[in-house]
Amino acid sequence: MKVFLPLLLSLFLSLNLFGQLLPYSTAPNFRVKDINGNYWELYDLLDSGKFVVLDLFYTHCPPCWSFQQAGGFNDFNAQYGPDGTDQVRVLAVEVNRFTPTRCLWGGCNQNYGDYVTGTSYPIANDDYLASLYAIRSWPTYYLIYPNRAVRRGGTSTSYLEALMRQYLAPRGELNGMISDVTSDLDGFSCGNSESVTVQAKLRNMGQDPITEALVQLVVDSDTLAIFNWTGNLLSNEVTDIAFATQTLSSAQTITAEIVTINQQADLETANNSQSIQIQQAHQLSLPGFVLEVLLEDRAEGLYWEILDENGRQLKEGGNLSIGPNGGGQYSDSNLPPADPNAYADSVLQQIPIGLSQAGCYTLHVVSGYGNGLTGHLEERVSILYGKDGYGKELDMRGEFTDQYLQIHLPDTVSFCPWETAELQGQLDVDVFTQVYGSCPVLDVELYIWSPARSQPLKDLSGFSYLQSCTAKISVVGNDSLKSLRGFENLLYVPRLTIAGNSQLSDCAVEGVCRHIRTQSPVNTYIGNNNGGCNSRAELFIACSNVPLAADLLEFQGEVHKEGHYLSWRTASESDNEGFRIERSSDGIHFQAIGFEKGAGQSQSTQTYAFLDEAPLGGTNYYRLAMLDYNGTISHSTVIALQAQVGPPSIQVRPNPFRDVLRIETTNGQKIEYVGVYDLRGQLQAEFYKPRNQEVEMSHLATGTYFIHVKTEGSSSSQKIIKR
Repeated sequence: MKVFLPLLLSLFLSLNLFGQLLPYSTAPNFRVKDINGNYWELYDLLDSGKFVVLDLFYTHCPPCWSFQQAGGFNDFNAQYGPDGTDQVRVLAVEVNRFTPTRCLWGGCNQNYGDYVTGTSYPIANDDYLASLYAIRSWPTYYLIYPNRAVRRGGTSTSYLEALMRQYLAPRGELNGMISDVTSDLDGFSCGNSESVTVQAKLRNMGQDPITEALVQLVVDSDTLAIFNWTGNLLSNEVTDIAFATQTLSSAQTITAEIVTINQQADLETANNSQSIQIQQAHQLSLPGFVLEVLLEDRAEGLYWEILDENGRQLKEGGNLSIGPNGGGQYSDSNLPPADPNAYADSVLQQIPIGLSQAGCYTLHVVSGYGNGLTGHLEERVSILYGKDGYGKELDMRGEFTDQYLQIHLPDTVSFCPWETAELQGQLDVDVFTQVYGSCPVLDVELYIWSPARSQPLKDLSGFSYLQSCTAKISVVGNDSLKSLRGFENLLYVPRLTIAGNSQLSDCAVEGVCRHIRTQSPVNTYIGNNNGGCNSRAELFIACSNVPLAADLLEFQGEVHKEGHYLSWRTASESDNEGFRIERSSDGIHFQAIGFEKGAGQSQSTQTYAFLDEAPLGGTNYYRLAMLDYNGTISHSTVIALQAQVGPPSIQVRPNPFRDVLRIETTNGQKIEYVGVYDLRGQLQAEFYKPRNQEVEMSHLATGTYFIHVKTEGSSSSQKIIKR
């Protein structure tokens, strides 16, 4: 049965989106220059005992203009500002990056009118505050207390007065407040077990000093830690709370909560706790995805990178001159440097991303202009999966300078596919070769074609890693394909079909020629291509000019008590110096363990053998390096032999089964995880630490599955059949 390319990634990503600052969190400091050349630094104003009202607006915002026409904060400023009680400083800041300062007086397309004339308080133009103060809509108002705690404000004088009274008149004798709860996970957890350090702030909102406080750390409903603070915290003062490092097992809600103050209950409980949500980075089901980028305007201002869990860059794209630290550094009058890698406006980019090992990854997207994706509705930076009409698991949108996506690739994922992979067009081929580029041996049927709705296939170069395909390869109906280059290193495929590729004329590449010379004609179909590749006979003639050191008929191995016995046969040899026998423990990194001299020149069958008397424990991978007299080296397919003492350490019984499987371990190790996958690699069932080492799967349909079992010290995958 054919199945589609299994890129249906169960891709769940957590996004660091800006949100409003939490009530009573600490206001970030800033220094702005107003339109009259005066500098204002927030903490200087607060340290002098002033309240600060921030009016963060955008000139082309209808509610902002309506508020301006109504007088803005002029009345409030007259009562409480420098000409009134002198308790408050009001600052208005235009925070849209693409608004020139001259437009504050009107006369530009970016605004409705004059924001300056008649305003009695300072106005500045600084887009940095948009990200610093988590602006997601305009206008946004904040009231900041002298102790640096921030409250979401409003336009009503009476409401602002009420917020000020709350600060000036402490509520109750004993009144502690928890604020600024943060963790070092930046809002997401990657994996089933994650260490987290949580911090918070304790504020004295009452009249009496706080000399002792018990603050507990609650994860969901479980208390994990208690922090015993002692000191002398006066009214409106704040101190830090730092909990010991804890371990999270999943997405959870973390709460810092006051238990007692001065060894008694707090009189005001409404502000005794604050929570943050740690999102679990959901998991990829296959080691790769497609990154899609489309910008209608200023596409040259985009840069992206993929980072591993240690912050090491794995891949980058877009305008490389901008780099990871270039967000918001450019404008229409200060364009980013030209870069041949930069994207063009309105041109869809689809970039396959392959991941080579399990772990946590971050996609970091940088907007050099600082505008993010604020243009046409079709603009997007998306994670894609599936086939034509790809589903969009995530779209980045809105204004941003930097955006981050967290991705988790679990260690239960398979880095080599099962069953048939139907690749429709160039994008599918690029994705497949990126995702499975670490698999020199594919246990699949590759079906490569270009339907009308797909990107035409033009290039097979991504398959240069491929040495063996144990099922068959079909390259059919690709009208833009001209060459099979990419199959040079192909050593073995039992069946090969090359048909219906109207421009294909370059088929005589080494891997294809090896198949033509060593396989029966019934295992090959060549037809309806261009000249030179229009029949098996034409290709056989073309391959006569392609030298091979040795035409390898077979390479096989057997496990004996004396060791691993390797044998191989050649149909012919040309300038063949000999065979270097190579061994590996992982199928990727090989070392030489022996050498067998070749026949040099031969047109008859030659037979060779080698005994590995000291195989490695576990799985041993073997290959032959065939050397000719000119120093050219080609490799055989890879074979694997299992060195075992006694029965396998993990056994699944019965197989076939009906409803219940029993998993047995011969070494006494406990089972940590069981995952059951269908033939497309999609997870159908999973179990964590199953009781009695049994798993109940009556809900599964009859058919063939793969089961992956992890114990404390090993793992095993095998095929199972449900009846």
